[in-house]
Amino acid sequence: MTPIHLSDTEIQLYSLDKDNCGLNITEHIAQCESCATRAKNYTLLFSAVEDMPKPVIDFDITAMILAALPEHKKSPTLSDRLVYFVSFAGMSLLGILAWFLQKDLSRIFDSVTSMIMYVLLIPIVGILMWECYDLYEKYKKQMNVLN
Repeated sequence: MTPIHLSDTEIQLYSLDKDNCGLNITEHIAQCESCATRAKNYTLLFSAVEDMPKPVIDFDITAMILAALPEHKKSPTLSDRLVYFVSFAGMSLLGILAWFLQKDLSRIFDSVTSMIMYVLLIPIVGILMWECYDLYEKYKKQMNVLN
């Protein structure tokens, strides 16, 4: 009998796979009565667990979950339709104006100095970044509600 015993992990490894557990573990179990008894108990436990019948569910859990979920059919409301219409009308108006003024637009932008372009561009980029940040914060709040 040796004063240092194997750990539970090593004994379980020996009980599950004697061939690949290592020579020192095999020799120790052959010499130590306490570890051999523990290995035998683990072997019996593992075989009993393997012999247990598999649990059988006698109902369709997928159908139960799908039946419990609320049906979500969102139709566009009047305000949604109004926003879509105004957006479409605005984009169409901008497109029509750009088509009719395409020759004049190049002259307009040629006469504008670069300083004025930067004065216009910086607030536009700032507003765009602020809107993206706000959208991301709303997304995070919605994800926290779902979790």
